[in-house]
Amino acid sequence: KNTTKQTLPEGDVAVYQDSTYIGTDKILMTLPEGTANITFCGISNIKVDKTLAGTHVQGRNQNSCHNEAALNVENLNDKEITIKIFDVKYHNVVETEYSIKPTQEGPNFLAWEITVPAKGKKSILYDFYSNNTYSDPYQPGY
Repeated sequence: KNTTKQTLPEGDVAVYQDSTYIGTDKILMTLPEGTANITFCGISNIKVDKTLAGTHVQGRNQNSCHNEAALNVENLNDKEITIKIFDVKYHNVVETEYSIKPTQEGPNFLAWEITVPAKGKKSILYDFYSNNTYSDPYQPGY
């Protein structure tokens, strides 16, 4: 959460845990009291992959682009793990359907709290229609 009175600009941030550097991530512009989501988690035994594909649908005058997103989570641990997954929220979309309903939604993000079995995988799938076709899974939808 941005607890300052200043807007945080879009760009790179360094991530530290207990004064130890663990990685770098990018954040979107974050207003005061807004939330900046950092996808780098410093956990080497969890893998998260996002795919995004869009196609043009014939016969639709508006929102003629069908976009499909998949967040694929793999747990390499010997124990089940419960984690929170964040994703960018695409704006000006309609007919969004989720395989797993988000547990939290903000102005520029979606979040899911999921349990992934030991040595297992879980996918969060969702699709929506818009006037744009999205293909870069890390490009914001606004």
